[in-house]
Amino acid sequence: MALANPTTSAPLTVSATSTPGTSVLDLEQTTNIEPAIPASHCSLPTWRKYLVLATVSWMALVATYSTTSLLPATPEIGAEFHTTVSILNITNAGFLLSMGFSSFITGPLVEVFGRRKAYNVALVIFLGCSIGTALAPNLGVFVGMRTFSAFEGTLFMVVGQTILADIFEPVSSVPVRTLIQDQEGLRYILKAS
Repeated sequence: MALANPTTSAPLTVSATSTPGTSVLDLEQTTNIEPAIPASHCSLPTWRKYLVLATVSWMALVATYSTTSLLPATPEIGAEFHTTVSILNITNAGFLLSMGFSSFITGPLVEVFGRRKAYNVALVIFLGCSIGTALAPNLGVFVGMRTFSAFEGTLFMVVGQTILADIFEPVSSVPVRTLIQDQEGLRYILKAS
């Protein structure tokens, strides 16, 4: 029996014979697979690709570094806001939770508005929240600004990887992504020593 596939004009063949390990209805489809057309943005000049690589790498490093950069200054921050170190450590846990849950909201926004717009808006919001964190008059503003900057900071890591996958060839993007991961790992090694 031959059926027409609704998505293509290729015929589907249904056979009633079955061998062990297969289903009774064995569907075969023959289609012509055309080679993928390379994306137009892959033709960027090499200098521009490396400029994007540097920007994306730097922002991923800054977003990752912001999770632990305030830990050495925790006693001074606690004295500034008249609170304990334990409360500030709880706010750092909230920072990490905000980073974890932000992809549920920023992911669909990236799909709706596009990577470039979302990345640029996140950059402005992250900068504003970082300045707001530094100039916070009380603990509530400090925690709010820090949490919202964490919310935006995750976008740099997730969307940055996607941007690099878009502009570099699949074979050459593996070392590029490894470079970013090595930078993040190097930061932890230098911080531990």
